[in-house]
Amino acid sequence: MPPALNPDPKQAVRRIAFAAAGGALAVAAAGILLADALSLSGPGRFALLAATLLAAAGTAFLFTVRLERSVTGPARDLTHSLHELQSRVEEAERTLARTRDDLERTHRERTSALEAERSRLLTAQETAHVGDWDCDVAGGGMTWSGEMCRIFGLKPGEFSGTVEACVERLHPSERAGIRAAMSASAQTGAPFTREVRIVRPDGDTRDLFVWGHPSTPGNVPTTRMVGAAQDITDIRRAERELAARARDLERSNADLEQFAYAASHDLQEPLRMVASYVQLLARRYKGKLDKDADEFIAFAVDGAERMQRLIRDLLTYSRVTRMGRSMESVDLAQAVRSALANLKVAVEESAAAVTCDPLPVVKGDATAVTALFQNLLGNAIKFRNERSPRVHVGVRRQGDEWLFAVRDNGIGFDPQYAERIFVIFQRLNTRDRYEGSGIGLAICKKIIERMGGRIWVETSPGEGSTFFFTLPATAGEARKAAVGAGRETGS
Repeated sequence: MPPALNPDPKQAVRRIAFAAAGGALAVAAAGILLADALSLSGPGRFALLAATLLAAAGTAFLFTVRLERSVTGPARDLTHSLHELQSRVEEAERTLARTRDDLERTHRERTSALEAERSRLLTAQETAHVGDWDCDVAGGGMTWSGEMCRIFGLKPGEFSGTVEACVERLHPSERAGIRAAMSASAQTGAPFTREVRIVRPDGDTRDLFVWGHPSTPGNVPTTRMVGAAQDITDIRRAERELAARARDLERSNADLEQFAYAASHDLQEPLRMVASYVQLLARRYKGKLDKDADEFIAFAVDGAERMQRLIRDLLTYSRVTRMGRSMESVDLAQAVRSALANLKVAVEESAAAVTCDPLPVVKGDATAVTALFQNLLGNAIKFRNERSPRVHVGVRRQGDEWLFAVRDNGIGFDPQYAERIFVIFQRLNTRDRYEGSGIGLAICKKIIERMGGRIWVETSPGEGSTFFFTLPATAGEARKAAVGAGRETGS
């Protein structure tokens, strides 16, 4: 704070007044000398002296008053200005102090935030095995982050800090490629990515994904590049293991399909012989043996027939998995007509009515698609209640696929079993009420998945079911009228 300025104008006026009084005395003395010079005496001399003194006193008084006014006025203004200036200086100092405190607090907060952000970044780099680098293209200098050192198997300070030292730690087959990629990026300003292998000091080989770009992309050729590298060894190892397991699984599935086909095919002949002789026993000895014998023979016949159905259905299922992914054009309207022709007896016996939207042409296997509709429509007719079956096949375009819906008014079922019904040999009803092996929907699922679609069901007990499935749509496909489109089929 500057020293206070505090002038005293009254003291200056008093000094001037003393000087004026002294001047008045000097005037009075001059009057006495003048009286002596004029040889005045008596009243005349006294009058001259009195007049001289009065004149001197008046002059001094007037001089003092005017001088006080001329001095004290500017002095008061100056004092006020100095006090106001001093107040402003003090206020400015207080404002400056507050601003300095605010700046220091902001600096501390931002420094703390940057430190926290840097800590999180380092933690993220360590977790993701990602390190960053910075290099001087012209000078060949290079800096690494701590995680880069860990990726290369080095301790802090062991990296010599040059581009060549980094390149030399790559596998010999990778060095020329990374040099060319960095040089092209520096010349064109385009970023680069490359997957390379490195060799650690302990001989361990690691897979790295490296990417980089000029620090100022618009300024080419650049003199400085920045980038990062990620250790993807574990990812590549997992991918190789997954691919190997997928190949093993594919071979195992192929072997299993071959076994199922061979078993179901080869078992038919001996089972047909067993069934024939059991049926022959039933015809020849029915009523000739006791009641238990007739019952036992009936059980054997029923068991042989069910085994034949199971083997026949298993053979059908195995054929679906072996038929390949045919890409011929399939008219779904014709597939529905073929399916209804195969179900003619069931349609007539149940007085079923089947309606259908105009259906498209898709890529697939005609035999498989016919089997798909035959199973879905057959189930809708079979799992009916006292009402006559009413089945509708709907379709609409949904993006790059067709969405189909086969809706019935049958018995329905509990939605909690919506996934179970697509598993092979899974049934929700007893055989004495609804015959079958429980393989039809599993065949449908296999056919649709092999054609690139998916299937699911929405249902409610007593309210019927709607089976939805999708099939890929190709450009230029158009709907074609199907049998039953807009009217009922059957009676």
